[in-house]
Amino acid sequence: MQLDYVLALLIFPFLFLTIFDVYYSSPLIHEVEQISYNLKATSDIVFLIISDGIQTRRLFSEPQPLFLKKILESDGVWGFSHTRVPTESRPGHVAILGGFYEDVSAVTKGWKANPVDFDSLFNHTCYSWAWGGPDVVPLFRLKALPVLLSDKSSLYLDSQFDSQQHLIGYESQVRIEAFPQELLDMESRNVTRVDAWVLDRFKLFLKEQGSTLFQTRKNLLKVCPNERKGRLVFLHLNAADQIGHSFKPTSNEYSEVIHYLDRFMDRFLTLINEQLAHFPSEQRPRVSFILTSDHGMTDWGSHGAGSLDETTTPFLAWGAGIRKAERINFAEDEQFLLKMGLDPNSFNYKRHDIEQADLAPLMASLLASPFPINSVVSFIYKVD
Repeated sequence: MQLDYVLALLIFPFLFLTIFDVYYSSPLIHEVEQISYNLKATSDIVFLIISDGIQTRRLFSEPQPLFLKKILESDGVWGFSHTRVPTESRPGHVAILGGFYEDVSAVTKGWKANPVDFDSLFNHTCYSWAWGGPDVVPLFRLKALPVLLSDKSSLYLDSQFDSQQHLIGYESQVRIEAFPQELLDMESRNVTRVDAWVLDRFKLFLKEQGSTLFQTRKNLLKVCPNERKGRLVFLHLNAADQIGHSFKPTSNEYSEVIHYLDRFMDRFLTLINEQLAHFPSEQRPRVSFILTSDHGMTDWGSHGAGSLDETTTPFLAWGAGIRKAERINFAEDEQFLLKMGLDPNSFNYKRHDIEQADLAPLMASLLASPFPINSVVSFIYKVD
């Protein structure tokens, strides 16, 4: 009888712990053969702009900024990107660029870091660049970056940051630069300086290495393995998240940030168009743009939970491989727009919603690059 008690004391705690071990083990599988497919690229460069923490309802209900209104009505497609909890910056950006949602084993890291290395679109493009916040862009540094080889196996190269926060050890094909931590002043009303820093660094990059970004497809084939396709530029804009936490999305300060985003995009596109104007039309690189957010925000300036304001983010896409806006007589799914606090009469253009984790395969499809190996793509979106 005493032996039974001893066995019970040993076995039941063991069984109890195995439940936690199974549940909190990462579901990511690394030993997966990369699937190649024959897909013709419709774009040479994808520009991904993420306005961190912007509230979709406030963005679309503002007396609409001229630039965003032009995209919505003529240049491309609009809709909502639907996220999942926890609506935080790290899982949101990982979903957008890695193609999968929160890894439950991240609880062992206090939800602040991914517990295991993961694949992302950065690893499948010929060149990748990122500028933004020190809590976001280093996520794609990882401890080791998988480099696809011709035999479909993966080789992991150790990578690290230099003193200027540039990623090194990857043959200069990935450049990641974070703004200084001291710019993150949550009490400052001049938080747009973090976004201005991103634009300034991008302008400097164009001056120094614009020829690399906009080189012809013929030249690109000489320097890139067959498995690595296209170029990715990622701009992380943090001002909306800072202002939302400090002054709330209902404030005048938040409205100013939205209009600053509009001006930012206008200046950014002007820089791109100036570069493209140097090319004859038949040699001009094809460029695509995606504007979205990692998560939304409540009216009281919080995020992390599963309310509609937190899990619904804007989705705007235009450029090569993206169809033009299509006018319709009546807004689609009026009930959802009303739940969002939006006027259905203001949205007489066809809406294209997307799951957040499907943004990675969407961008990969535009570039004809392999999907991140852990992508949970639900289906392929017809963008052209």
